[in-house]
Amino acid sequence: MRIGFFGAWDAGYPRNLILRDGLAAAGATIQDVRVRERRAIFRYPALAIRLGRAPRLDALFVPSFRHKDVPLARLLAGRAPLVFDPLVSRWDTLVED
Repeated sequence: MRIGFFGAWDAGYPRNLILRDGLAAAGATIQDVRVRERRAIFRYPALAIRLGRAPRLDALFVPSFRHKDVPLARLLAGRAPLVFDPLVSRWDTLVED
C-alpha cells in the first residue's frame, strides 16, 4: 500500500516520525507530498502540483496540526481514502491554549 503524507507538516515532529515508521514497518510505502509554505495561497497550488507528480497513492494521510490542509486533501484524494490525525482540535488550540 502506498500512503501519501500530505500537507505542510513538520518532518521532525516525533508523532509524525513514529507514524511513518510504524506504517513502513507494517509494509506501507510512504510518499511525501509535502511543502514548507505556510500561506494557503501558495501552499495549495504547490501541494496540488506535488501530488500530481507523485505515483498513484492508495490513501492520503494528513498529519497532526494540518487541519487547514484537509479540504484540499479531500478534493484531491478522489476515491482514495483520506485519513486525518487531528491530535488536538483547532478550537482547543486557539481557545484553550
